[in-house]
Amino acid sequence: LQMLLWFVALQLVLAYYSGALGKNQAVMLRSDSLSVAKACESPTTKWHLMKSADQHLGVIKLNTEAWGILLGHATGFAAKNACSSLQQAVPRNFFFVALTPLLFFGIIILV
Repeated sequence: LQMLLWFVALQLVLAYYSGALGKNQAVMLRSDSLSVAKACESPTTKWHLMKSADQHLGVIKLNTEAWGILLGHATGFAAKNACSSLQQAVPRNFFFVALTPLLFFGIIILV
């Protein structure tokens, strides 16, 4: 359950910072800069607006990467904890001991 909650948090935070979900300020500023630059006829102003859009893209990438790494590690550690907790709960015979790591590997690959 803990792994699932961290995974959902990871997906929601990355969706927010990338602009897929909600109204992130950096994404909105980049979108505004691009739309104004598209309509602008002055080459100098257009260049400044495109530079501004690139700077906002840098902020978007930085936030997405930082939060992705942080929450990705938390999700991975929660997955490791879930697998180790379940491994301690299985009966101690050869079949279950051999099947448990394969089962967890399959579950993690599916998620």
